[in-house]
Amino acid sequence: MIQNILKLRKCPIEYALYLGDDHYYPISGVVPYITIGNMMHLSNGENLPDEALTPLNERFSSYFGKNILFGGGTGWEGDGFLAFANKVKTELLWLFHFPQSEAFVSAKIENDKVIAISEEYPNRFIFYIAIEDPKIIDIKVQEA
Repeated sequence: MIQNILKLRKCPIEYALYLGDDHYYPISGVVPYITIGNMMHLSNGENLPDEALTPLNERFSSYFGKNILFGGGTGWEGDGFLAFANKVKTELLWLFHFPQSEAFVSAKIENDKVIAISEEYPNRFIFYIAIEDPKIIDIKVQEA
């Protein structure tokens, strides 16, 4: 289901780390003080109604070998998304929908981690996310 939702350039409004197999980990708190909850599954294959989705406003995309990393903001003010997908198979590997991160403006890969930077308002955040296990995440406030 998440694969089809992403093709519409939308994601569920619930803050979470979404995996390509329709499992997800809810996120509580606000950036940089988030907690990733226990694994859940998206509504047993039922379609989510449009009011349960938010548009993805892509601000950047970067190719890394057979994968693509893209991110930006959502239809909710202050929220951001970051996604990692296999460009050959056009298959989502994972997608974060973050509360109060602001839109993502850039990202790169170093040492098997995604390093992503959000827009500044009032703070700019730097996210360090393990590619193979995105639940391993560290968020820092960028010093002015």
